Amino acid sequence: MNSEFDLQQLVRLRHADLLREASRQRLADQVVSSKAGVRKRMAAVLYALATWLDASLAEPCAPLTSPSC
Repeated sequence: MNSEFDLQQLVRLRHADLLREASRQRLADQVVSSKAGVRKRMAAVLYALATWLDASLAEPCAPLTSPSC
């Protein structure tokens, strides 16, 4: 009788361990996917900034007509 109780307790403990592991894995997956999204957005922003800077440097600056030069 005692071994049956031990087996049931072992199964419950293992089940709880698997649930905790699955929860940790879900959190890890969310972190990885959010990092990828941040990297993609950052790359797009930096690319747009580089394009804007290249375009602004390519335009000739007229000396008294453009206050930004």
